[in-house]
Amino acid sequence: GLNWAVERLCHTQQYNLEHVENPVITGFQWKPYRVTLNHEFGKGALKILGKYNTNSNSNTTNSEKNDDIGDKGRRPNIKVLLLSRNPLDRLISNIRHKGHIRSEEMPAHCAIDDTDCVNRHRAYAKGTILPTGKELIHSMRSGFQIDRLCKTYLTEYGVDYLAVQYEQLFNDDGNVDEWIKIFDFLGRAPKDVVDYKTNLTMEDIRRAFAMAPTSSKKHVESIANYDEVKQTLEGAGLTRLLH
Repeated sequence: GLNWAVERLCHTQQYNLEHVENPVITGFQWKPYRVTLNHEFGKGALKILGKYNTNSNSNTTNSEKNDDIGDKGRRPNIKVLLLSRNPLDRLISNIRHKGHIRSEEMPAHCAIDDTDCVNRHRAYAKGTILPTGKELIHSMRSGFQIDRLCKTYLTEYGVDYLAVQYEQLFNDDGNVDEWIKIFDFLGRAPKDVVDYKTNLTMEDIRRAFAMAPTSSKKHVESIANYDEVKQTLEGAGLTRLLH
């Protein structure tokens, strides 16, 4: 029903308490497709999540916030991280995963220390062919629209959320500002880092990764029809998406 998101959080939290040593954060991934966001269960779930925002300044009355979820002092403040990504990179990732034949030889992801797996993924990625023309432009603009729609709904329903950018989280320049924003928002500090606002490094972040990055940082290396894609994006004023 409409309460599915909160119920899933509760089930995940219970599992973590039983199977994870000293769990501090419980969460799950919800991919924001337009059809699910606009569905009654999508909007309904966001509205209920807004009721768990103990910091909300929305127009929702206290009586409405307390409906069916118990006393304010006992309910947790559920937070949402909205992760946005360059729609061109998102499209490349989707095409790659769709084309993968799941097997031991080519799993969906690679363990952080599995060099052979990473090399196979990167070799496969060099052959990624993207749509061009109107199809590509539509895909890029739809990606931007979904990001805006998410922010609109999260704000409208009073959900406690923070918007972060994928490219700023997984970068090569050593900047950890986006990660610090997340820790501040969650009210949690990374393990084994004293005074993380001053001392946190990307090396600390990467040590916590379970999966290895498998994508090339350069589109010219990962997109087989790069010249045609570049021409399409130039014509649409979207060359900023290329890197």
